[in-house]
Amino acid sequence: MEFTIAKDVLRVGVQRTLGIADKKSTMPVLNSILMRTEGQKLKIVATDREISLISRYDAQIAREGALLVSARKLFEMVRELPEGEVRCEVEENGQMKLRAGRVFYRLMGLKEEDFPTVFEVEDLPLYPVKASVVTNLIERTVFSASTDELRTNMNGVLLEVEESVNGVRLKMVATDGHRMAIAYSEPGEHGGMVLEKGIIIPRRGVMEIRKLLEDVDEEAQVYLGLDKGMIIVKTEETTMKVGLIDGDFPDYRRAIPVDKGIPLKLNRGALLHTLRRMGVMSSDRYAGVVLTLKGNVMVFNSVNPEVGEASEEMEVAYGGEEVRVGYNVRYLTDAVEVMEEGEVLFEVRTGFKPGVVRYVGSDCYASYIMPLRV
Repeated sequence: MEFTIAKDVLRVGVQRTLGIADKKSTMPVLNSILMRTEGQKLKIVATDREISLISRYDAQIAREGALLVSARKLFEMVRELPEGEVRCEVEENGQMKLRAGRVFYRLMGLKEEDFPTVFEVEDLPLYPVKASVVTNLIERTVFSASTDELRTNMNGVLLEVEESVNGVRLKMVATDGHRMAIAYSEPGEHGGMVLEKGIIIPRRGVMEIRKLLEDVDEEAQVYLGLDKGMIIVKTEETTMKVGLIDGDFPDYRRAIPVDKGIPLKLNRGALLHTLRRMGVMSSDRYAGVVLTLKGNVMVFNSVNPEVGEASEEMEVAYGGEEVRVGYNVRYLTDAVEVMEEGEVLFEVRTGFKPGVVRYVGSDCYASYIMPLRV
């Protein structure tokens, strides 16, 4: 195998595989990527058996072939090469030579036969969705997904297609039992996708999908589909498959409060800065902030015996009886950070009921945070 390719193209191509191939595994071969020439394309394949990635990039092919190489070492080599063209050549002994300018590397390879088979996507219905739609849904929910590997059904994000008054929408939900985030696309942005029931995408898989879409234009179409317990995400250059979680997502609708809370309209930027200042007091053992509503003022107070104390006042349109409630300040910060600039509707509830952060005049996003006992 022998080919020439732009350094930046090769660097990006290999970097995309690191979240999949550059992991500890009982099978060392899974730390490698398969490089194969096809026509005037370089095909790069990575898999850890749960997530698979196939990408194709323009290259000048002088001699066809295939080779397995370490994803991490190849990336480190390519990253340090000078700008311009990179010439790659595989010798008969299975070693790869890389040349760029006056720099030369030699990288040990493995046999292609040792690599698991990753099947192409063929004859499957794929649904066009804007890249920005998928990215926004992920960013507004994934932070609430559980990281507890024992709670498998909560260790991911639920994807549903839901009918609303204005039309069909994509919906994502994530929860760890202490907080929950729900996000919707705009009506008609589901690309015609049909789901008989919701699917649970593992948190790690969701993060890899988000990483894949970072290099895609927001207005570009990506394609979503399902195949034998896997979700497929296809861009112009790359096809990613992510194995789904086999289980039932918690009945999240029961956690949505039906009673009205105390509605507080706040400037998103001002609220976020206040929460971050309160977060300075956080530690592994304590991350609470107490909110006290009295008159037209909301007082934020965070006291950590190991660190110190922070306090700040914010004017609000309230005027009712004094209310005191506590939250995990990190959860509140996460919920507000993913929102766009403008006004935030913060609904406070008493009686150990969740507070809600959402947009003013829009139901496309809501984050529910259970209170702390104060």
